[in-house]
Amino acid sequence: MYFKPSEFPGGYERQCLRRINRAELFPELTADPAALLLEAVRKDRAFETVFSSQFEAILTRAAALKPTEETEVVLAVKAELNRLYTVSCSLCGEQSMVQQGLQRLIDLTMQSVKRAAVDDAVAMKELQQEQEARTLHCKLLKCDLVADLLNSHSGVGSGQGIASFIPPEELLPTLLSADKAVLAEVVQLFDRQQVSEITEQAAALLENLKIPEAIENLEFIKGYGVYLETHRQ
Repeated sequence: MYFKPSEFPGGYERQCLRRINRAELFPELTADPAALLLEAVRKDRAFETVFSSQFEAILTRAAALKPTEETEVVLAVKAELNRLYTVSCSLCGEQSMVQQGLQRLIDLTMQSVKRAAVDDAVAMKELQQEQEARTLHCKLLKCDLVADLLNSHSGVGSGQGIASFIPPEELLPTLLSADKAVLAEVVQLFDRQQVSEITEQAAALLENLKIPEAIENLEFIKGYGVYLETHRQ
């Protein structure tokens, strides 16, 4: 069986390709690679269907907001818009128009919140910090692996039989097989305790596997752990 990867693969297909391309680090494949890819595409389409339903629901909520809406209501809508923007980065297909629409709505809700807080210096400072954090977040989301890791815990498919893009048992092989530029983005998701656990478990995994690229990635992660220890006290 032959299967050509998608032009715009979603999170499941991307992880399936990671497993196929670096099979020596992952658990043994349970089926023909082409069959696994077809199943991954099916999962991506199911995931997109769930997202579309939630996207339509938030559009309805956003359209119903009144100029005098309570701030708590606006904040709840903004939080859901932010979550769905993150989720959109793991969808299959071309999603730029969806993301642009979500960003416009996020900007509108932020403007509404700022108007309500204009006389509160503390609140305005917190909103500015939130905006800076979101800018960094959006930058990180341009990395597919960052998006897929974040969305493995997004809750989009919760209760609907939709599994994580990257199950816990595949985290270490995924990190150890990542390109260096990608790994440099991904490690920013982890705190000191998590980095310590990852390096310990990765060292055990590689004890009997002499894979130069994976060993280099482990050393890179260890280096990031040292950075956290010395610069983020």
